Amino acid sequence: MFSRKGLWKIVGLVVLLALVAGCGPTPTPEVVEKVVKETVVVEKEVEITKEVVVTATPEPEAAPEPVTLTLWKYASGMPTQKEWVDKWVKVYEEENPHITINYEEFPFAGYQAEVLPAAFASGDAPDVFWETPAGTRFFYESGVLLPLDDYLSEEYKNGLTSAALESAMYDGHIYSIPFEWDATSICYRTDIWEEMGLTEEDIPETWDELREVAKKLTTPEHYGLYLAPQATPHSVWMFTAFLWSAGGDAVNKDISEVLFDSPATVKTLQLWGDMMNEDQSLVPAPLGIGEALGTGKAAMEFCAVAHIGVWKGSYPDMMEKWDLFPLPIPEGGTRVPVAGGFRLHVSAQSEHPEEAARFAVWLMAEDPERPLEWDTWARVSLSPWDAVAETQAYQDYFGQPPQSKFAEQAELARSANDWPPEILDAMVEAIQGVFFGGVSPEDAAKTAAEKMEAYIETR
Repeated sequence: MFSRKGLWKIVGLVVLLALVAGCGPTPTPEVVEKVVKETVVVEKEVEITKEVVVTATPEPEAAPEPVTLTLWKYASGMPTQKEWVDKWVKVYEEENPHITINYEEFPFAGYQAEVLPAAFASGDAPDVFWETPAGTRFFYESGVLLPLDDYLSEEYKNGLTSAALESAMYDGHIYSIPFEWDATSICYRTDIWEEMGLTEEDIPETWDELREVAKKLTTPEHYGLYLAPQATPHSVWMFTAFLWSAGGDAVNKDISEVLFDSPATVKTLQLWGDMMNEDQSLVPAPLGIGEALGTGKAAMEFCAVAHIGVWKGSYPDMMEKWDLFPLPIPEGGTRVPVAGGFRLHVSAQSEHPEEAARFAVWLMAEDPERPLEWDTWARVSLSPWDAVAETQAYQDYFGQPPQSKFAEQAELARSANDWPPEILDAMVEAIQGVFFGGVSPEDAAKTAAEKMEAYIETR
């Protein structure tokens, strides 16, 4: 049996050890702690209790729930576009294994006017989809678009051209992601031009000169010029560039006032009607994008940057036989090219709006590599984003003629209209009436304006 003195030495030692343990380093936040009581018995005479820290392994985080997103786009006829989408969808799925993206394409003719509106009306809308500025307004006013301000970086917003940013905004919020900017011009076949005895001195600068050159280029083998004669918004897109250059417009910016019944509209309808009926220098039947020049059915064609991709894929033989010149203007007019192009939009009806928005931003507004490849390979187009336009690859491509001539026109371009279908339909009827219905430009402008006014009263 211990002596009392020896016993107190042991007690002191144990207490000292407990104090030292209590002054040890504090466990890091990552360590899960639990304190247990450990009892030490000394020869059954003294019981001493001390605290012991025991660590436990944290529970693993639960895997994210699987998410499926739908991505819709028009079918372009350019294999490179689908290849581009397939490539980057695969990359995104690899980086985000819990997300699956179902990509679908639809025929171009009915994609905007039928497929998308029907999908939203039935509640089966895609999560992310391609659409033009006109569609942005339509779906915004329908209340089915998700605002993207919180998902887009300041670098992207500040790097957009002012015209592109403005066209993507409604009530101070961004509802689309611009990534292509199709400045327009008149493209022409250099081989036909030379065969008909024309030189660079014959390049027209005014409407009167354009009309004369179109007549010279019209033969039994080919027409002088292609301006879409079909009863679709595509013809309005072309017509608008002429109308703006003449100082006219259809409606004001907030669509509260009709501007269509004007001398500028009458002058523009007169030019188109005279070329179609009196001169017979316009192709009278609808053709696909780029087909007029690609097949030689016309010597000139109203064109955008995107035509280059069509020609490369479908008419490679003519790639060394084309050039372009700026859109001619009327006496006293101002050149205002219309900038076309699609944007990415995100549905507010999506079951996964945050995931859809993050995917759309990742695809076209996060890393310049992806939209750069789109603009210089998948679908040739100018870029409205500085981060893309300032890359060496972009400069190398668009720094060479004839592409560089498109880039020069981009600085003057105004974004394609965002008018509702009712405004577009009235314009289509006016153009068709002058082209094929024997309607005078004055009556066509007046009738269309009345229909626009009737629509505005219902807004």
